Amino acid sequence: MSDGFLTLYSRRSPSTWLPNWLTAVGADVTAPGADGRLAVLDREGDRHLISNDELARRLDAGDDLTFQAWFSRSEDLVITVRRAIEAGPARGLVAATCSLDGLAPGDVERVCRAGQDIVERAAADSADGARDLGLVLDPRGSMADLDWEQAEAIPRAALAGLTVLGVEGTVDEVRDAWRAAALSAAVPTVRIADAGDDSVDAAWARVAAAEGLVSPSGELLLSLSGHGSSDLPWLRVRTHGPLPIRDLGPHAGEPELVAADLRRRVTIAVTTEEHETWILVARAGDQA
Repeated sequence: MSDGFLTLYSRRSPSTWLPNWLTAVGADVTAPGADGRLAVLDREGDRHLISNDELARRLDAGDDLTFQAWFSRSEDLVITVRRAIEAGPARGLVAATCSLDGLAPGDVERVCRAGQDIVERAAADSADGARDLGLVLDPRGSMADLDWEQAEAIPRAALAGLTVLGVEGTVDEVRDAWRAAALSAAVPTVRIADAGDDSVDAAWARVAAAEGLVSPSGELLLSLSGHGSSDLPWLRVRTHGPLPIRDLGPHAGEPELVAADLRRRVTIAVTTEEHETWILVARAGDQA
């Protein structure tokens, strides 16, 4: 059994993509024995039956709501749709969260795989390659005790094309990594001039490869600057190609991040300075 969750973030109304995900999952929103209606849960957990048209209207209107979907008559998904963030660049994003609590391992795998597929399909169908769906996938429930919903960096990472897999380590560990990067005595490993020929993404790719930052499965630990980030431990993320460095700052084209390999042997920070970007490398055992 699992006590985790899956969240899909979007800039679009969930009525345009949530039914596709439910179809891919193999879930039916029609409540058993309810004459084609579906079950919405109020804040007390009581069920109210509404039509599919009413669900679409409420989703388009931006209402927060919780409803059920079924794999079978005895097994159901609980899905909560809400406005995700109230401040910062991610303000206005919609989040649809599906609890994985009580699902069998095979059903958890099916729900998660469908989430990954719909995100990748949406990116492939985009004319300019922009992403308007992002995925947080935490089947272990590692984020359950965090106020992660108000951390703007999480949907930013997801919408940059990273799958967020939960959290690891401690808040103090991450703060120490940020402090080391901010020290006035810190010497950048690479400096990329804004007007130069080198690109931040290319320089990052070279340094990350040389330091073995990304695991063979495409995973690494990440911390982004932004609203709510100072209270988060490391985000464990999976890449799907080159890391989109320039999309990982609080402002477009101004990356601010610290990353580490899964064993915390090396940390790599990227900071935006006046007229240039710095990449700073620190290895376990380095002297301050």
